[in-house]
Parts: sequence; C-alpha cells; structure tokens
Amino acid sequence: MDTSYLRALRSHSPAAFAVAANPNRTAANHEVRAVKFSLANSLNEVIDLIPTGYSESFRTFMVEHYKLAQTYYRSRSTLAKLEKHLSAGTWPSEIQGIL
Repeated sequence: MDTSYLRALRSHSPAAFAVAANPNRTAANHEVRAVKFSLANSLNEVIDLIPTGYSESFRTFMVEHYKLAQTYYRSRSTLAKLEKHLSAGTWPSEIQGIL
C-alpha cells in the first residue's frame, strides 16, 4: 500500500488535507509547483508562490538569507579578483590609482 501521502499529513501545510483526500494528484501538484518556482525571476516572485498564511514569515527569512548570500558572493568575487592580481603581480586599479 502506498503511504507516501502520510508525510503530507504530518506537515503544517493546509494543503495536506487535500493531498490526503486525493493522493494521486500529489505528483502533478508537485510538478506544477516546481515549474512555477523554476520560472520565478526574483525573490518577490518566489515569495508570491508561497501560501498566504506563510508568506510574511517566509519573506523575512528569505530576505535575510538573500542579503547574506549577496554579501558572500560579492566577497568571493572580490577575493578571486585580488588573487588574480596577486598571481599576475599587478595591482587592482583602485590601488594603482593611488600609487
């Protein structure tokens, strides 16, 4: 017996009851949701796909992590540029203008 729908019953999502009522629709629903998320082009579009009751708390969480990720990738990019200058024996233009 397929009991995969029981996982949805343990979740906190209001959609769990619909899944339990018709477990055959779950795969199609997950595929549609995955396509919608993959087509989102911005953080706001992703948040708009979250059910209304969860979207505000999710927004706060995602904005904090988005800002952290931006800082991380900018820092990583800057470090890579500095390492490239170091291996080439050159100075970045910001420092070269001072010299």
